[in-house]
Amino acid sequence: MNTPSFTQDWFSRSIPSWSLILNKLSERTTHLRILEVGVFEGRSTCWLLQNHCKTPESSIVAIDSFQGGIEHQGMELGTLRKRFEANIATVESPAQVEIREGFSLPQLVKLIAEGYQRFDFISIDASHQAPDVLRDAVLGFELLKPGGVMAFDDYIFGRPCARERKIPSSSPRQRLMPSRRSSPKKSELFRTFHFTNSTSKRTLGDESYRIASEFFFGA
Repeated sequence: MNTPSFTQDWFSRSIPSWSLILNKLSERTTHLRILEVGVFEGRSTCWLLQNHCKTPESSIVAIDSFQGGIEHQGMELGTLRKRFEANIATVESPAQVEIREGFSLPQLVKLIAEGYQRFDFISIDASHQAPDVLRDAVLGFELLKPGGVMAFDDYIFGRPCARERKIPSSSPRQRLMPSRRSSPKKSELFRTFHFTNSTSKRTLGDESYRIASEFFFGA
């Protein structure tokens, strides 16, 4: 059996928190359904297959354009999907990985339109630009089971030096976190998501998504 080959490691630092979350979710079901929005070379996907997706009923849906973002400038991306497929093929797991190639917005909309079964755990790690992350969060929330967990990578992406104590407007946190002047709906959405560092937990059911839809899309 071959071993996976990665050029970057942006995931290992998240393993302790992911382990804590997924171990807790596994107490509720041994057949975890996971959605990864942004997978790059598949390091996190391989880890999930090795450690938490161990039954035929477990599954991972992987969304990625395989074109990279602004943080990938200068990297070789022409073979990215092939590298992802080769890496996950090295892992012996009965779980299924479904690849949905494309940008996150249309792919998430398709999952919702198809009435896709909801997920226990969703990782948001595609575009790191605040408006894109916000859309991924709201659409992903519709696909999250009550009691499920949504995790955000690089929540304060673009953070300047600590001395400045100022988070740039392009940071996902600026869009996901309400300010003192936020409207009541945005504050309600924030409470619904229950952000703790970079994770949110869905606890209030479908009413929460209605609030999010009305605020962000005017629905």
